[in-house]
Amino acid sequence: MKHKPKSFSNDGRNFTVRAIPNNAGWVVRVFEGEQHATYVFYTVSYETQVDVSMRCQGLDLVEDLMQLAQKDVEQNRVNLTKIE
Repeated sequence: MKHKPKSFSNDGRNFTVRAIPNNAGWVVRVFEGEQHATYVFYTVSYETQVDVSMRCQGLDLVEDLMQLAQKDVEQNRVNLTKIE
């Protein structure tokens, strides 16, 4: 399953939330341009993602993590990296 990047603006800065597959599962991060915008990342294993989607039809943990990452930035729950 492929997850589309989601763009959003907050406090005059432009961000993108991306879900990146790796060997163990998915990693969700917020980017500003090509740089990480926060030091926080969100993960879910493939096994957990499949288990949840099978038991709870329509639930997509990766999409939920992407929404959480965006809300964390918008609500100032995570520190942003400095603009270089």
